[in-house]
Amino acid sequence: MGMRCRVQQLENGAIRIMCGPDPKTLCEVSGCDEDHLALCDYPVADGKTCDKRMCEAHRTRAGSNIDYCPDHRAAAA
Repeated sequence: MGMRCRVQQLENGAIRIMCGPDPKTLCEVSGCDEDHLALCDYPVADGKTCDKRMCEAHRTRAGSNIDYCPDHRAAAA
C-alpha cells in the first residue's frame, strides 16, 4: 500500500507528522484500500476514458491493455 507522510507546522511552533495511505495510489472502488494497478479504459466522452483507479481484484481484463472498472464491466461486454 502506498504510504505518504505530511509534516505540518502548528501555530504554537510544534511540528506534527501524519502518515497514512496516499489516496492518489488507492483503488477507487468503495471500501477498497489496495493500491491501484490499472485505470478503467471505458470511453466516456470526447475521446476520454473513465480512468477510475482499480486494484487487481476489481478490474476486468478485456484485452492486452484494456481494463474495465466494476461500473463499466457490463456496459463493455
